[in-house]
Amino acid sequence: SWEINKRTIHDVHPEGGVMSLSHALQISSNVGIAKAAQVLTDTIQYENLRDFGFGVATGIRLPGEGRGMLRHPKEWGIQSAVSLAIGYEISVTPLQMAMAYGALANGGKLYKPRIVKEVRDAQGKIEKVPSRVVRRVVSPTVTKEISEVLVGVIEDGTGRRAGLSTFAVAGKSGTTRAWSNGSYEE
Repeated sequence: SWEINKRTIHDVHPEGGVMSLSHALQISSNVGIAKAAQVLTDTIQYENLRDFGFGVATGIRLPGEGRGMLRHPKEWGIQSAVSLAIGYEISVTPLQMAMAYGALANGGKLYKPRIVKEVRDAQGKIEKVPSRVVRRVVSPTVTKEISEVLVGVIEDGTGRRAGLSTFAVAGKSGTTRAWSNGSYEE
């Protein structure tokens, strides 16, 4: 179990200190997230990312779909596990990201994406495109805990500008850098 709100991360800052994992996510603490990820083996971290659909094509019927990039642990460097924990050394498509957030919103079930609900031909024949669960990624208990933390990111953390007055929004802020010629561009 993740036990998001109970877990603490020690020595998050150079002067020492303790921070909960939920607070590290809310304030986008790369150090806190990196320390939390150190309890995972490379294999577990990789499998969790793959389970959420990263690094694989979704199988939708659209030409040119990208797979993103998630290297196998055999290809990782010494910093890769930490880099992946904070969103580097991986690339994902917008559809993969939507699927991953959808899994959190759907009680841990990752659904195959649908671009259309049904297709009708000129004669009125209807071909329905059913929704289909690909796999359970995490338990409903974990998704509830993570969703509460992601709402906190918007209400009290780095994502305040994404908040709405009409209903709670769950989200996560992020920073991107482009990978070029073997290193990140500033």
